[in-house]
Amino acid sequence: MPQFLNSCYRRICRLFCNLFFIINPMFVQQLPSRQYAVYLTTVAFFGLLSPDSASAHDQEDVTVLEEMQVVGERPVAASSARIILNEDILLQPQGRPADLLRLAPGLITLEHSGGAGKADQFLLRGFDADHGTDLAL
Repeated sequence: MPQFLNSCYRRICRLFCNLFFIINPMFVQQLPSRQYAVYLTTVAFFGLLSPDSASAHDQEDVTVLEEMQVVGERPVAASSARIILNEDILLQPQGRPADLLRLAPGLITLEHSGGAGKADQFLLRGFDADHGTDLAL
């Protein structure tokens, strides 16, 4: 392989090694008040390196980076809860209350076929759609 291509190939491999990070669950540490620290580790892609690009006389300066700690808060919400943001409400046409409830997953809202003055029908995924089933909102 020509020297120029060999040098370019090494730089591309180094770029890939520096860009890709793995967040490994065993490196996640819980801190007080629902904060978590995640330690990022780089991954070396040895499959990308060709045998002739790893020669000893082509060694370049190696930069050793310090350990990095990322701290953040995790929002508290149940997985069964659906939060509808204010932006979603403002973008939704609001002719009737059922139009807003349509944003909730698993909740189907139907306008009664009897016309004005009739109650809307609300169906929940996984429940019977008979008239005896009540839905508390």
